[in-house]
Amino acid sequence: MNWEEIDNAIEELDQLVGNADWMPFEGSLQRIREKCDEIQEGFNSKPRYPTKPQRDFAWDRFNALRSKGFNIRREQRTALSKKMRDQLLRELGLADHNLGDIIAENTILFFAKTDVEDMKQKGQALRDIRQRLRDNHSVLLHEHHQELWTRILAVQSNHDAWWGQWKARKGQRDEERQAKAKRHEEWEAHVNVNLANNRAKLAKAEAALENCESHAEQLRAQIESAWNEKFKERAEGWLAQDEERIKSIEENIGRIKEWISEDERKLQG
Repeated sequence: MNWEEIDNAIEELDQLVGNADWMPFEGSLQRIREKCDEIQEGFNSKPRYPTKPQRDFAWDRFNALRSKGFNIRREQRTALSKKMRDQLLRELGLADHNLGDIIAENTILFFAKTDVEDMKQKGQALRDIRQRLRDNHSVLLHEHHQELWTRILAVQSNHDAWWGQWKARKGQRDEERQAKAKRHEEWEAHVNVNLANNRAKLAKAEAALENCESHAEQLRAQIESAWNEKFKERAEGWLAQDEERIKSIEENIGRIKEWISEDERKLQG
């Protein structure tokens, strides 16, 4: 490059630096860097300026513009990095589930306060934030990147704690359901055993009632046809005993039927 080309390049650098405040960060920084490299190479080729003061002026102006451009870019990157950091920190706050909240939650209301679907959504939000952190690694300052990464790990730890609580509670609930189901099965088996026993008692009592009533009918027939007074008196005594027995058996049958009905209602309920 000759000295005129270098001076023209410095003018272009001046325009790039002057427009840096409103130009996109990445593109503007790249153009300023490329233009500075171009001018530096021009000076390295030791161009002949008409006078030494002209060369010194051009060199000083170039260095001043280079410093100014990089300072503007540094300020812009800091502002952009801070803006992105603040935005991601807000999103991390929404994706978080504080361990203190986990401990404070009542066991019975645990799933009502923060349900599984909500935590799944928060987990997806946390994964999205991780990806955005990777995608914008070149934009974020190191300290902002480290701050965000530390916060991400803290949020992930809170998520892990919540899922640990959820799994423990779910396991406890499963055990309680299994124990309850087992108790119900045992109770149902007990009721069915009672039903079987009472139905057997009912069948036996009804058979006894039928036999007793048949015997009582025979006695009545014998009494009606008896010609011997002594036999008639004895038969009437036997009949009275049968009638008393029939009454007792009928009462017993009534109780057994009530027991059976009660057990059947228990099973239906």
